[in-house]
Amino acid sequence: MLGNNAKKPIIISSAISLLFFVAGILIGNNSISGFIIGGMTIGFTSTDYKLGLKLGATSGFISGIIILLLNIALLIMQGANELMQSYITILIIYFIIEIIISSFGGALASLIKSEYMN
Repeated sequence: MLGNNAKKPIIISSAISLLFFVAGILIGNNSISGFIIGGMTIGFTSTDYKLGLKLGATSGFISGIIILLLNIALLIMQGANELMQSYITILIIYFIIEIIISSFGGALASLIKSEYMN
């Protein structure tokens, strides 16, 4: 699916997304702007926008799964068991949005790279 040389940028962009998400939690803003930055980070490593889109979606999926599991663990620790089904539905919608935003960032960065670096 993805080559070995794509694994390190995926880890780095996922870490950037997670870092921005945790920083957003600490300052009281659950912003998902880190996903576009993480997607753009990996998009600059790609050669064309299709690969940037694929790598951005992969990065968004990996970091989105981690954030989904962290949010579910936070809900369990807060004792929101009776409302868990509605919270999980909302979290899955956020998960899909995170993947879309990250893939958009990857495609955008690869287009910027191809336009201005050649």
